Amino acid sequence: LSSFVPAAAMVYTDLETLRGLSRPADYGSGIEYADGILDNLFAGHSNGDVGLQIGLWLGGSSGCRKINAGEWDDRIKDLIDYMSGCSAAKDFLRIGYEFDNPSFGYSDKPAEYIRAFRRVVTAIRKSPCKSKVLSVWHSWAAPKVRPLQSFWPGEQYVDWVGVSIFQQLYPWANTDAHGG
Repeated sequence: LSSFVPAAAMVYTDLETLRGLSRPADYGSGIEYADGILDNLFAGHSNGDVGLQIGLWLGGSSGCRKINAGEWDDRIKDLIDYMSGCSAAKDFLRIGYEFDNPSFGYSDKPAEYIRAFRRVVTAIRKSPCKSKVLSVWHSWAAPKVRPLQSFWPGEQYVDWVGVSIFQQLYPWANTDAHGG
């Protein structure tokens, strides 16, 4: 990262609708609204002070097939237009976040996920916002259905690697941290 970003906001959206970016949406865990957060919560910060983390749901393997067939190219363009115009200095785009969570629907066709990830990144890197958007390959990091390598899009497509820590799989996680 070439510049320090002292504040960051996080939202979720899906590529099919892009709800939660320029208008509020409730996916079941509360209201997502990127512009609302950027314009209100971080009002007073300069444009270069705020980053935005976007969890981008691709729609499982069926969504990946649509992306790979070019059916959602207009949605990718709309996402790029949003990121180009939003006030965040950097956009950390978690493409198909937690891809290795079996309930998210990517595990049955990791090659489809890889192709979709690459297609989104390639479109971004050909766009005006290419220097602003960082692609994030974000693992669920819990019991594996498939090895992580089977989802790896390649280092030329990944700027950052992210890991969720929900399932405490580490040797020290099951010990009594309170000394009891």
